[in-house]
Amino acid sequence: MRYIKLSSTKIYAAFEDGEIVVWDKHTREIVSSFDLHKSTVASIALSEDEVRMVSGGFDGHIIIWDTLSEEHQVMYKYCNVVNLHITML
Repeated sequence: MRYIKLSSTKIYAAFEDGEIVVWDKHTREIVSSFDLHKSTVASIALSEDEVRMVSGGFDGHIIIWDTLSEEHQVMYKYCNVVNLHITML
């Protein structure tokens, strides 16, 4: 596990293989997963309502996700992965 993001009801965990897994805090069951990065996910940010998630990885991509459909909406290619930190505005 590379990165963890907590919300009031869920745990978002990012892994070295590029997968993001979401667990329900109370039931401890996996409720969704996101698998589009080709390598380590370095950072995750969530919108206040948790409907949108942004992830950045060492593969050089920033991905905007719809957490309800578990589909990506937009993927951006960037160059500098050394100091990647994503904040949802």
